[in-house]
Amino acid sequence: MRLSFRRGLGRWGVFPVLLTLVAAGCGTGSGSVSGKVTYKGAPVTGGNITFIPPAGMATISVPISEDGTYSAAKVPAVAVKICVETDSLRPTAGAGARKYQPPPGATPPPGYLSGPVTKGVYVKIPDKYANPDTTDLSYTVKSGKQEHDIPLQ
Repeated sequence: MRLSFRRGLGRWGVFPVLLTLVAAGCGTGSGSVSGKVTYKGAPVTGGNITFIPPAGMATISVPISEDGTYSAAKVPAVAVKICVETDSLRPTAGAGARKYQPPPGATPPPGYLSGPVTKGVYVKIPDKYANPDTTDLSYTVKSGKQEHDIPLQ
């Protein structure tokens, strides 16, 4: 029995194609998400947003800019819960640098807690948005660049 190149390619040629598709990002992948955070129609002018994917995947935390915008890179392309906190900007008597604390159960990137939260004016929002157990904010992240505004009520 003779093996021909064509016959071997027919049987095994599918594997390199599938392997290439998986390596090119047809798997879960990640996305870049940006948008604006508002509370009752007005921009939230500081704080932090945390994207919480299913267990076993890294959480992504990013600051909210003074104009209410945010931008997060490398967010896992899955359904995520979203937490928004502004308490890190709350004025306190004799306060030094204010620092961000992630939602319960979320882990910030290494070194993230070493610096102060970005500039901004404290805006009081409902506490439910800062806790992954009580937030009603969610979004399905897709691969690639996308916009997702976060209106809080």
